[in-house]
Amino acid sequence: MMSGRRFSLAMVVAALSVCSSVSVVGCDDQQDDVSLKGGGASTPAEVPLAELAKDTFNQLKPELVKVCGQGCHNTGVAFKSAPMFLKPPDEYASIKASTMVTEDPTASPLLNKNEHEGPSIASYPELATKVFTWLRMEAAAAAKKQLPASAFQAIVVGPNEVDMSPAGVAGVKIRFEAAMPSGILSLTKIRIFVPESVGPKKGVKLTRPLFYRLRKDNKLYVDPVDTFSYVDGVFPGGVETQLPPGSAIFAVPESWTPFQAGDKLRIQMDKFEIGDVVEVPKLPSCKNAAMFQTLLMPTLTGQGVGAGINCSAGGCHGGQLNPRFVAGDAATTCVNFGQFVDKANPGQSRVVLKASGPNPPTGHAGAKVTDTAGFANAWTQAISGGQIFE
Repeated sequence: MMSGRRFSLAMVVAALSVCSSVSVVGCDDQQDDVSLKGGGASTPAEVPLAELAKDTFNQLKPELVKVCGQGCHNTGVAFKSAPMFLKPPDEYASIKASTMVTEDPTASPLLNKNEHEGPSIASYPELATKVFTWLRMEAAAAAKKQLPASAFQAIVVGPNEVDMSPAGVAGVKIRFEAAMPSGILSLTKIRIFVPESVGPKKGVKLTRPLFYRLRKDNKLYVDPVDTFSYVDGVFPGGVETQLPPGSAIFAVPESWTPFQAGDKLRIQMDKFEIGDVVEVPKLPSCKNAAMFQTLLMPTLTGQGVGAGINCSAGGCHGGQLNPRFVAGDAATTCVNFGQFVDKANPGQSRVVLKASGPNPPTGHAGAKVTDTAGFANAWTQAISGGQIFE
């Protein structure tokens, strides 16, 4: 897990961050339009990250100006004291010259500013995902850092294996099962294999894998919900380990759907290098699915002490956001939500704080349950009892 960060997109937007109705329509604005015309044209992997960052900003700019402009941060007419980081006619130059673009994208005031005279970015989860992805690109470009990535690879229905050797460690593979019902790409059984050749008690340090799709018209699109943004660990050599959360759905219209066999993916990481294995990761499991079904499932569907929010909604954790609520499958839901509990300090578990804790610092665009104390107590007791979660 990612510790010591003021903002984690996986938790604010893509993991326990949205228990509200979220439409994916419009996320296709997050495309990086990359032309491959001509014999000497650059491939997407060769396009300078600074150019991709600027293009990504220009795609999200209309929505950002609509939310943060409003006579405030673009003209200062409504609030003269508001910092004008979206000043026309060149909003990109304006925001680049401001304090909004930070070396650590999680520390950007753009993401961490709470409700004020205007709304917070966290209140707009789709926009927050786009802004954070853009800030990551800006940070990498400013550091003149070429992020490690696989080559583009055609995806087929059924088993797939992506060679991660081009990212810097030979022999590493990411494997998964792919399905494309109704043109929606679904990946399951996502695992990472690291060869023994990395050395004794060694593995691969993998941080924040991000999936890109190269569409057949040569446009490049990024995973709009940054599904694996909280992955940060060393995966041991000599074994195949599940890559949490183990599955992903890419359902954004136009940019990701329809997805067809033969379309290409690339996996890019913030960090990909040989590291020391401190403890062999244990695959998540659920000790008592029946107890989870009885005690905790209702709290995730707006019942009892969970009244006030419904995490099982299709546009929320019942859809493509992590941790995923799987209707009728208590065991899988238990595993998914169990990755966000802290057995050493149950009351500080993200699943507890997101729905009932102080806001900030946890931030939850899906609001709070009505009975915050009751919800926190139910989950804290279940976690500390040690009978449900491994």
